[in-house]
Amino acid sequence: MIVVDRTGVRVQRVSSEHGFDDFNVEYLPFVKRVCVPRGIKKGDIFNVYCEGGLKYGATWKGDITTSLEHFAETNSLYQEMCVEKAKVKVLYVKDL
Repeated sequence: MIVVDRTGVRVQRVSSEHGFDDFNVEYLPFVKRVCVPRGIKKGDIFNVYCEGGLKYGATWKGDITTSLEHFAETNSLYQEMCVEKAKVKVLYVKDL
């Protein structure tokens, strides 16, 4: 089992070129990087890159950590990938 502390997801901007901000992501299982277009608005989609070259779309919720938390909680393909790769279910502190 992997427990994700909702306040523990860390992001660090590593690039800001060509109209996009690229962030490295830590403490969110299998997520490595996100690419957020500048000027993104609530409801817009941004890219989430995971181990193994997998790319998913996530919905912008107003800030990057809230958006990633929402992605992890609601994206069924990401959740299936977590179960398959680690043979675990991703739980959140609020679920305990």
